[in-house]
Amino acid sequence: MSTMQMQQMVSKLLRKYQIRKDSVCRTTTILGVAVVGGHEDCVFRTLVRAGADVNAPGVPSIILAAASGNVKILDFLLSAGAELDENIKQRALRLAVDEGRMKSVRWLIAQGADVNGSHSKPLLFQAVERGHVECVRLLVRA
Repeated sequence: MSTMQMQQMVSKLLRKYQIRKDSVCRTTTILGVAVVGGHEDCVFRTLVRAGADVNAPGVPSIILAAASGNVKILDFLLSAGAELDENIKQRALRLAVDEGRMKSVRWLIAQGADVNGSHSKPLLFQAVERGHVECVRLLVRA
């Protein structure tokens, strides 16, 4: 299925089943599901164009994108107005380090996330425990 066909299908489903673009499912939205799935060219842009709120209640979309390691989606969310305050940066960084998502870790550091921020366990220890050698190297250099 092409990207265009996927976008058309998502648009049709939104209309046919009257799914609210900001519907919340437990801790995330439909947009959040698209972010986690990495559907940047189809579902994701279709939902944002339909007016999905990038700052809807639930787990912030930036945190979900950082966990998935998709920098294109991180950039897109930021350009679409996603909130990126210190709390979100720190939570996203902790999750990205935990998952070993180097691209997300680099992106968050570039956005000003503090690698020495207030965490229950230092990020460097977390990276060592998880065996993320590249993360350890990056955190030491940061």
